[in-house]
Amino acid sequence: MHKLAVVILLSLPGLAYAQLSQSNNDSQASIVSTSGVGLDSSAASQDANGSAQTAPPPASRRDYFGRDMIFGTRAVGPHETPVGSFTAGYIYTFTDSQTGHNRSLMGWSAVPEVRFYKNLGLQADFEGQYVRSVYPAENRFITAAGFRYTFAPRSRFTPFVYGEGGEVRLTTQANHSSDWNPIVKGGIGFEHKVTRGIAFQLIPGEYYGQQLDDHTWQHSFAARAGFTFNLYR
Repeated sequence: MHKLAVVILLSLPGLAYAQLSQSNNDSQASIVSTSGVGLDSSAASQDANGSAQTAPPPASRRDYFGRDMIFGTRAVGPHETPVGSFTAGYIYTFTDSQTGHNRSLMGWSAVPEVRFYKNLGLQADFEGQYVRSVYPAENRFITAAGFRYTFAPRSRFTPFVYGEGGEVRLTTQANHSSDWNPIVKGGIGFEHKVTRGIAFQLIPGEYYGQQLDDHTWQHSFAARAGFTFNLYR
């Protein structure tokens, strides 16, 4: 009986020490697990923050002249074909007068154009011309329309030809009444693209014939220079 009591008393400290060691091991395992979760959460948070701080690539936008812009600079890309244009310019006309006085007229021109295909389009032509150096002074207002064919529309240098038909209104200083006569026109020119949206236009040769009241034709030759504003989709 005494031996059993002594064995129990001696074994109690060992059991207590074993229990304490097991408790410490469980606590350390719990701390390691918790810190691992914290690291995972921190990494996930950093990933989330990193993705949030990374800005998406900038979307392409266009400036006033229709050029692709990224960070304020022009994006390099292939030339597109304009779907339309508007040209404003100066015109000089020489007329072989049937009354013995050749006339030199000058004025303005405005030509809108719409492209049906890459090379073929329809244009309208509005002109105002006047002469003051020969008596009686003369004013002409021309409205015409026709087809235009453009060679190499995607190139920086683009030759073209056109043909039109319309009417011209004549007014003179001696007679304030207006006289409308039919005309036919045709010419050849070229455009040089300064930027994607703006081009310089030169028409060195244009002919138009005017049918007078006596059914005869008066012949005129003109030249133009101006700027073209190209329109894209």
